[in-house]
Amino acid sequence: MLATAEARAACATGPTCETCDLSTFTPAVLNPPIGPLAGVCSADEIAAFVQACLAPDSTTTTCGNYPTSADPACSSCLASSSSDKSWGMLLCDNGCGVNTAGCVDLFLDQVAQEKNAGGPGSCGDVLAASYSCENFSCGECTTTNGDLDWCHSDADDNQCAPYYDAQFSKSGPCAGFSPSGSPCSPTDAAGFAAMATFMCGSQAPADAGADGGAGPSKKQTGCSCDATGSAASSPFALAAFVALSIARRRRARR
Repeated sequence: MLATAEARAACATGPTCETCDLSTFTPAVLNPPIGPLAGVCSADEIAAFVQACLAPDSTTTTCGNYPTSADPACSSCLASSSSDKSWGMLLCDNGCGVNTAGCVDLFLDQVAQEKNAGGPGSCGDVLAASYSCENFSCGECTTTNGDLDWCHSDADDNQCAPYYDAQFSKSGPCAGFSPSGSPCSPTDAAGFAAMATFMCGSQAPADAGADGGAGPSKKQTGCSCDATGSAASSPFALAAFVALSIARRRRARR
């Protein structure tokens, strides 16, 4: 780990809101993902959730009105809390993020390799470590003036580089994986529906097949988008914030 002064110098090209010293950082550890094809949500339930919470015209009001009590098994697969033993499509506490890492492990059949299962480490573990380093480094930055994107890019080039670059190792657990060939990196309502179906539904989405890629693209590395908002009694009241923050992680490596 770099000392504080050295760490600040290492990412001197970033915004002032960036945290450069990783001496107190611990990479995120995944809980087992729900799925694949858990069969706990019908196609109608998935469509209703996406329309209420993740469509272009979704609001915190429409999302908060989603009937969480109708089917608890489906609801907890669509949006989980970090305290849950297993995690679904979204992970919601004070905000919601997309569980790309867990979805990827389901897609690659690497759940047994996860560190939480006593394994050597999965592709999802690698992604989670990279995302959590970005979140730690950029937690004080905002989207209002472009600092957040700037911080992510700078962190990936400096203090978070070991975690970020591990995604592209030809000998690592992510070797041979391409996000564009999986349902795990949604950017719109249709993508969220495909991811929800893959994890929580009973029939594989039509576009969830592998594309024979040669590893994660450095222009598209998945998404674990922490979106902040005011506290609410239901995680679904927060899920609408996900759609507002998806784009900030869809950037090229500089």
